[in-house]
Amino acid sequence: AGKDFENDPGLLSDCLGLQGRIWKQRAVRAKEVDDATRLAFERAYAYYTQGMAATMQAAEPDPEFHQVNLLGLMKAAERRGITLGKKADAAKWARNILKGAKKGGSKSDWELANAGDAALYLGRDAEAVAHYTAYLEKAKGKPFALNATRRQMVEV
Repeated sequence: AGKDFENDPGLLSDCLGLQGRIWKQRAVRAKEVDDATRLAFERAYAYYTQGMAATMQAAEPDPEFHQVNLLGLMKAAERRGITLGKKADAAKWARNILKGAKKGGSKSDWELANAGDAALYLGRDAEAVAHYTAYLEKAKGKPFALNATRRQMVEV
């Protein structure tokens, strides 16, 4: 990347998000809950929260990627009896994602999927279905996007 990117908070945020993704996959694919599984969840949580902090230093902060991944990670950990972070923080992130979705305008397919995930986290199933339906319409012809969302729903 070179000197131009050494102190780029956006690039750092992306790198931390990728590391969070790697540890999340290790955590959710674990066959049993043991110390290694707990550590994988904790590392994923740490990388996503660091990524969220890094993006807030960027010229155009965009914490939604990290927040929506933290929501899924926290729910997956909870189902396995592992506590990560504060539920109040997660609820705030979910509400902020939904608030952004309600502002209107042309939403990307990812923003619609994120809104579905946030609504699902908050237990607003009908709202989640509406966002996912809009997402599926917008993401037509994008197999990578559709597969990523399917994987997230199935595995996380």
